[in-house]
Amino acid sequence: PEHASGEVIFTELMYSPNSNPGDATRGEWVELYNTTEVTVDLSGWYLRDEDGRTSSIPAGTLLAPHAAILLTSRGASSAAAAEADFRAAWGQVCQVIALAGWSDQDALPNLGGLANSPSPGNELLTLRTSADSLVDIVNFDDTSPWPADAANVMPGLGAAWSIYLRPGMY
Repeated sequence: PEHASGEVIFTELMYSPNSNPGDATRGEWVELYNTTEVTVDLSGWYLRDEDGRTSSIPAGTLLAPHAAILLTSRGASSAAAAEADFRAAWGQVCQVIALAGWSDQDALPNLGGLANSPSPGNELLTLRTSADSLVDIVNFDDTSPWPADAANVMPGLGAAWSIYLRPGMY
């Protein structure tokens, strides 16, 4: 069994956005947080689940101590265009990196989206280094203690909630 290093952790997952399919401006994303006192080089790191993996985080991507970074889908756009679309929709929240291999429209193996397997509301997602070492793992489910899917709570509005690790629980 592998043990997560915990140096960088998942702090928020937008696994069920309220958007049109293929709309990168309101697509899925994850937030990562550097728990350490040193800058972490994320070059070559990637997300992996039971279905596949994303492309690697670009070389030279650094995450400052106690800072966050957002990873989102590149979709059919270039990384730069997807990042600009994300910022237009969400603002200048922090560093944003758009990755290929996020959706089932990308070449295999891909994630197929964050909430696709084993069910639409359940996922086992890992963050890995370029050497395939486990950095963090999250198994989220839209049943207790995770929040219920917004589509079931507010019918007609669709799901548009993220789930997050509460401050102080890092």
